[in-house]
Amino acid sequence: MSNYRNTILLLKKDFSLIAILFAGILFIPAAAYKINYLAFTSFLIGFTAFDLLGFKHTLDFRDGVPRIAYRIVQTSFQIIFTALIYVLFGWQTAAACLIAWWFTACDVLYYLLGKYPFPPKDYPITWLNWSVLGVIRLIVPSAFGRFKINTLSFIIAAVIGTLTGIVIILYL
Repeated sequence: MSNYRNTILLLKKDFSLIAILFAGILFIPAAAYKINYLAFTSFLIGFTAFDLLGFKHTLDFRDGVPRIAYRIVQTSFQIIFTALIYVLFGWQTAAACLIAWWFTACDVLYYLLGKYPFPPKDYPITWLNWSVLGVIRLIVPSAFGRFKINTLSFIIAAVIGTLTGIVIILYL
């Protein structure tokens, strides 16, 4: 009974475990019946939950620098998951997953699934240089200085990326 109770407490404390199980369970009917929008949803939830588990447990809190080994494992997981989606569902679904990810959908889900508060409205978000927002920040000049990634642009990009992914799945 003690192990059961501990498991329940762990699942309540760390929602990412439930999310990764849910993503895995969601992927089964998606693969069995070739339901690409379930695969898309499974990718977004699964990759985000993997990130929640991995990043949280590999962060060196003494200096705040994530371990490089985790990023290698995370990228490998993403490549394998995307390749599996490509093989099972085609390039459209794989592209939809990567576009939603690149447009920060998984990062917004990270905050939601991890139950973290979003950064304050005008707080500069500096860790999204790899995303579409980082590219915009580099190439688009602004009349008021460089484009700054903030919470609003972060969430808007995620919505645009998710909707773009859905459109790709439904119409291509």
